Amino acid sequence: MATGPDDVVVIPGGELAYWDTGGTGPVVVALHPATGTAATWAPQRAPLADAGFRLVAYSRRGYLGSTPVDPGNPVSAAADLAALVEALDLDRIHLVGAAMGGIYALDFALTFPEVVHSLTAVGSMLGIVDESWRTALARVGLPGSAQLPPEFRELGPSYRAENPDGVESWLRIARSAHPGGLHLQPTAGEITWSTLRELRAPTLLVGGGADLLAPAPLLEQAAARLPQGRYAHVPDAGHAIAWERPDEFNRALLGFLRAG
Repeated sequence: MATGPDDVVVIPGGELAYWDTGGTGPVVVALHPATGTAATWAPQRAPLADAGFRLVAYSRRGYLGSTPVDPGNPVSAAADLAALVEALDLDRIHLVGAAMGGIYALDFALTFPEVVHSLTAVGSMLGIVDESWRTALARVGLPGSAQLPPEFRELGPSYRAENPDGVESWLRIARSAHPGGLHLQPTAGEITWSTLRELRAPTLLVGGGADLLAPAPLLEQAAARLPQGRYAHVPDAGHAIAWERPDEFNRALLGFLRAG
């Protein structure tokens, strides 16, 4: 199968657009944020391949190049990812998810634990439904952040100041991400502190010091509560950590993957 950026894999009821660096190394599958697509992971493509990993990044159902979400019959993101794993004949995988992609990655790891070798959630609110977690997010989050333009909400101030070209590239991806409107897929199950006690995979949570949506102190506390949790901090990053600070993020990710 070709590995170009415009490949599609057939899944039940549709297709998913993806790219694949190929090779025989350990497989890393990357799940993009709600504002992204497979293209969001471009800063990780060469570094992970050069380090001997096979990186697969795909656009979820409803995103650019992939089949739209059917609101009357939504399919869970975990079911789609399981279909992609089967179609590409992957074995055990390392999962990396950013923001909303981190929630779906966590849900997949809980639903299909035998497939997941490790899990990394980057700048993610984690999708935990317990009232204590939701209250904590609301308490430390910036009021009105949902109404901010996406680049102010998700990109840190230092990055916006120093890299206008990078901001514009990020915005091009965000603006094209969901041509039919944003229709999020459901999770396969509920993510609670109780279900997280059953999480088998070593898990890395990555927080950005300038993240308005998933404040770093909460992610550090969450990592301490996971059975095999670790935390990595990127001080000057906003919500889009892997995009804004790829060098720091890639070092943390590769260190975690190699240790695993």
